[in-house]
Amino acid sequence: MRKKLTLVLFGACLIAGAVLFFLNSLGIIPLNFSPWWTLFLIVPALADMLARRVQVWNTILLVLGLWFFIREQSWDWLDKRVLDAMPIVLIGLALGILLIARGLRGNQVTASPTVSGIDSPQHNPRTDSLPHPNYNAVFSGGEYRNTCPALQNVRTGAVFGWVDVDLSGAGICHGAVIDVTAIFGGATVRLPQNVNVHFEGSSPFGGIDNRTAGSFDPNLPTVRVKYFVLFGGGVFRY
Repeated sequence: MRKKLTLVLFGACLIAGAVLFFLNSLGIIPLNFSPWWTLFLIVPALADMLARRVQVWNTILLVLGLWFFIREQSWDWLDKRVLDAMPIVLIGLALGILLIARGLRGNQVTASPTVSGIDSPQHNPRTDSLPHPNYNAVFSGGEYRNTCPALQNVRTGAVFGWVDVDLSGAGICHGAVIDVTAIFGGATVRLPQNVNVHFEGSSPFGGIDNRTAGSFDPNLPTVRVKYFVLFGGGVFRY
């Protein structure tokens, strides 16, 4: 199904590109293709939407890419004042919807008191045991630890910030998915040692440090790590 959606999307993009090129040749819709660098924002956003569904992060990235491209066009009917306000409005709406959705779902993490001999006041991650946790940091940072005995799916994102997630004390179900997004930020994820790890994702203008490389053991559960890193970094270790 995912492969079919990919073919449909890129087929539609090719048709739209051909139509726009033809209209531009006739002078009906004048286009300036000089801001080609915006493709480095638009294409990764579309690819991430296909790989991991539509999320706030890839939506913001797509909006910024399209905005930069449209901003360079010399269309007389385009009000530059409205265009300049669009990214702030759209990003504000996207973040507002995200906060409201998280608030309606209830608290995703709960703070835990410091345990003597384990955590210090300088290192006291918020601990929970949710099977489907979300850990996000926007223009901030956060440390989290999950101790769920049957962890199924984890979502974590860092935008202009950093997030540290410790899953070493959790029990991970076979087929569990850990979804990591880092845009102008960084994410560190510590995994249990008794799991196989399968990585899939992309890191344009970024990179990941995989410290979990090892042999495959068919007797151990396998966890899928899906990542998208843009102008940032990700570290995955035991």
